[in-house]
Amino acid sequence: MRVRHATADDRPALQHLYDEHLMFVRSADRRIRRLPEIVWNGRQGGEVWVGEVQQRVVGYVSTWLRNDEQWGRTVWIDHMAVDAHHPYPGLGRRLIEAVRAAAVQFECGVLAADVPQRNPIEQAFWLALGAQRVNHRGAPGCDVMRLIP
Repeated sequence: MRVRHATADDRPALQHLYDEHLMFVRSADRRIRRLPEIVWNGRQGGEVWVGEVQQRVVGYVSTWLRNDEQWGRTVWIDHMAVDAHHPYPGLGRRLIEAVRAAAVQFECGVLAADVPQRNPIEQAFWLALGAQRVNHRGAPGCDVMRLIP
């Protein structure tokens, strides 16, 4: 398993993982919005990392660099997904480790994520990483989890 930056060739796999993940999440909470179009590559102020096993994309994390008025420079994770049909233990953690390293490199003091409120698996994942649920405005249907890089 390896983690790397996404390339243009990854777009179909990324879109498939995103669509599948949103189908599960939206079945529990219709407040979660599906983004009409996602800029996977060539982002200004953002990066996408992919998890790859045997040259197959099996997960991703999508991030943006934001200057948050409460926290200052923040790496914000707007969405993340792993292959629900073929789980790879440790993949989510490895993706977050890549984001944490980038946050340190960009001198960000905070890593924040929009985490669906009605998804206990995602909530537990973030809490296990040491994140704290904070009172901060996030996407509809999501809690904001804050993690110090």
